[in-house]
Amino acid sequence: MAKIQLKIAKGGKVTAEALGFQGTSCEDALKALLNALGAKDLQAENKPEYYETAGQQTQLEQQA
Repeated sequence: MAKIQLKIAKGGKVTAEALGFQGTSCEDALKALLNALGAKDLQAENKPEYYETAGQQTQLEQQA
């Protein structure tokens, strides 16, 4: 199940982590959320899942 986890630091810094997404599908979900929050000064770090395709994920799950 795909979800977005938010962490809010005492100083007000918000960190959003996309969990359970494959490829670039997380971008649309994060953009919608960040726009709704009025977020500015965005920085992004892509996790390894960002570079996977659906076929790669299925193959990895079968090997496990």
